Amino acid sequence: MKRKFWTDFFWLLVFAFVGTLIMVLAIIPISALTHGTLMLHLIQWGQTLLIMLLPAILWTIIYKKERVSEVMHTRKASWKVVALIVVLMIVSLPALDALATACESLPLPEPLATWANNNAEAQQMAVDTMLGLSGVGGWFELIMLMCVGTALGEEWMFRGALLRCFKGYNKHWAAVLVGFLFSLIHLEAYGFIPRWLLGTGFVYLVYWTGSIWPSVIAHAINNLWALIEMKEAPKMLEHFGAVWVCVSVVLMVLVLWVIYRESQQRAVVSLGVGADDRIDANRES
Repeated sequence: MKRKFWTDFFWLLVFAFVGTLIMVLAIIPISALTHGTLMLHLIQWGQTLLIMLLPAILWTIIYKKERVSEVMHTRKASWKVVALIVVLMIVSLPALDALATACESLPLPEPLATWANNNAEAQQMAVDTMLGLSGVGGWFELIMLMCVGTALGEEWMFRGALLRCFKGYNKHWAAVLVGFLFSLIHLEAYGFIPRWLLGTGFVYLVYWTGSIWPSVIAHAINNLWALIEMKEAPKMLEHFGAVWVCVSVVLMVLVLWVIYRESQQRAVVSLGVGADDRIDANRES
């Protein structure tokens, strides 16, 4: 059963590669007609739809021959859990920003540091171009692209299809490895550790709640904050000191515990088993 991971993973990569090829072939003729902000938005939509979302769905239907609702854990989450997710992402902002800031000052080997700095500058230029839209319509498109679309595509690919590849493996190792691969594909050296932790945490939200929607919502809120910070006021949380960061960590742990206990109680009431047992049972079925 465990050896099947490489076969599942290989075919998931194949579907993603085909999506990438389609995107590239579509962009070549379009690039002659547009440029700048619009071009970057089209590329981002192409990545979300053709490299993340659609390959995950087609891999599930064509290769795995399973129901999308089961692989992607699309069962409805309770409104209480959704509200707790919103609170979680808000109270965690100082801690996450402090971690990101600390990682930016980590010493790296010279070749890696040079690549990381050049890559960061190139990505910042691309982001500045993408954020060129203004007005209500511009904000709406940016939110749909960078928050809703990106969160949905990446969660269905990583916390849906990729997580399904780890069926039969230890769920904690699966969470860590899915988080690692999620961070790796973003190609950001200084943001690698924070994104790894986030990606791993999103897996546990799926484990505990039995639904992918809490991780999608958490991902979208995280991206929304990043969008606001980049577009309106860079480093908005720099004025928060160590005390606020410590408070943020404590509140984050407390809210996570409440989410876990709420999910456990709902699982016991609905199925007669714990949330952890439920997700394991789903994987073995």
